[in-house]
Amino acid sequence: MKPSRRERNSAAGVQPIVARRGHQGGADEFAMIFVALGESTRLAIMQLLPRQAVCKDMYNVVELAQELGLTQPTVSHHLKLLREARLVKCRRQCNSLYFYVNQPAVLRWMAETKKRFGCC
Repeated sequence: MKPSRRERNSAAGVQPIVARRGHQGGADEFAMIFVALGESTRLAIMQLLPRQAVCKDMYNVVELAQELGLTQPTVSHHLKLLREARLVKCRRQCNSLYFYVNQPAVLRWMAETKKRFGCC
């Protein structure tokens, strides 16, 4: 009998990206990052935000909305998705939240991508 695709992939060292329902093995979190980065507005936000929590460089939602030419609710929605994917963090200052890139999480994701897909 011919080996199944899963057996052939396993023998070749290929890991499944998404396992069967109920046994995701971190695939959901990994996929959530691709979803979060798969939209041009969220990529623009990631490019604008600083890599560290440096007050003078951080943006609040209103400032991001003005910079991007979008409404505040739209930017809030995108930031929510980026925060859920743990790509962005925020710091409260007075009555506003100021956002910055979660650099360690981004670097971990990049390393995991390299490991899973064997590129570069």
